[in-house]
Amino acid sequence: MSLEAKKLETHAEWMENKETAVVLYETGKLDEAQQIADVCLQQAKDAADKELELLVLPVIGNIQEARGRFGSAVELHLRVRELALELEDVQGLAMACNNLGSLYGRMGHNAKAGELLSQFLSIALELGISQWIIGAYMNLATLSRKLKQNERAFQMYEKCLEMASKAGDPKLTVMVQHNMGVVLSLMGRYEEALANFSKRLELTPNDIQGIGRMYNDMGFAYSEMKNYPAAIEVYEKKRAISAQLGDHSGMETALHNLGRTHFSDGSLEQAKEDFVAAITFSGRVQESVRSDLERVSLFEDEQKSYKWLQRTLLALHRTADAFAVSEHGKGRSLVRSVEESHGGRAAEASDVGESADDYLKQRLAEVTARVHEEGVAVLEYSLLPGLADDPGDSLVIYLLRGGDAANMAEVKALLTRVRASMQVLGRDAQAVASEPARDDAAALAAERASASETAVAADASASDNGAAAAAAAAA
Repeated sequence: MSLEAKKLETHAEWMENKETAVVLYETGKLDEAQQIADVCLQQAKDAADKELELLVLPVIGNIQEARGRFGSAVELHLRVRELALELEDVQGLAMACNNLGSLYGRMGHNAKAGELLSQFLSIALELGISQWIIGAYMNLATLSRKLKQNERAFQMYEKCLEMASKAGDPKLTVMVQHNMGVVLSLMGRYEEALANFSKRLELTPNDIQGIGRMYNDMGFAYSEMKNYPAAIEVYEKKRAISAQLGDHSGMETALHNLGRTHFSDGSLEQAKEDFVAAITFSGRVQESVRSDLERVSLFEDEQKSYKWLQRTLLALHRTADAFAVSEHGKGRSLVRSVEESHGGRAAEASDVGESADDYLKQRLAEVTARVHEEGVAVLEYSLLPGLADDPGDSLVIYLLRGGDAANMAEVKALLTRVRASMQVLGRDAQAVASEPARDDAAALAAERASASETAVAADASASDNGAAAAAAAAA
């Protein structure tokens, strides 16, 4: 066999390995994909073959993005663009612009994302590659949705639908119609959105996974129409399909959305059960999920369920449980961050519904011990973050314990500021501080008068206190 033939055989083997890495990435097997792609990259560098390097670098960049390592992914895709310009490879440049644009969009760098995706569209139009043109319009529409430019997104989807219909691509046509339905929902055109979703069911009755996504989006439309029974029905269908497919992320999403729907229709106890189920399920399956991308997605969704569980418990006037859930959620987040920085995984979540009381008692015991040791009245506070669509709806819980008589005025002034801030925001607040045991009634009365005077001064600056807060204390 000649040297040239050996090179050809080696090149063919390299290409086969690279494609294997792509398949592994697309199926969520990121560790295996990374291992093979790294070998391919090293072989390309050893051979000083920049064209092969240009082919494999995007794969590694996409793997890094799937792992949530956006900085590393950006560096890799920038290297792809640099190589494409050096080699005058227009298609390589187009793919670099597309990958970088999509990545910058995820990172919130919307101006850069729009510039790069528009450049990708220009190259695609110049080359006349219809699949790329549709992809560019789809990505720009996604960015427009993120920027709440729904009219612009809808116009781009209309272009995609026209091109997909001309190309006779039914799968792409259905996908575009589905996305158009999502945008119509965001525009408040719910009946039209539901009509678009129904077309998917007619055209692809055997696409179980796609139908599951459709049910989820139908649930949103029904919820916005305040047709809660219909929303619950389709979310239950979504949950059944997710269970059938072993779709962990889909299951967590269905449970979470059921909780939000029950919250909206006033079924608070059922909403609590749904959110607890979502959190417990997510924590249980994270250890068994092989895909890093899915594991990250599950954890992010779990944190959203924690926030909604807190909100539900507050609506049920269970402030102590809301505090315990807040601390539990923050603990989960911290544990995950620490363990991932050491290459590990977060511990399994416990049933927060059952552990809340015990957790709170433990925390309050710690607080009491510190108060006795340090002799302070204002010890610490815990923030329950607001929801993404309602960032002002937060709760700050102050843990207050009686110290010496001198600092009780300071404690009560703090509570007054909290109450005043809540009133400015149109919300009610409850705040209680335990008082030190006093035998001298006259001294205590004088202290209260002093606290009242301090509170009047605090009221004047209360509007500058931006905390959307309520205070709670324990006996």
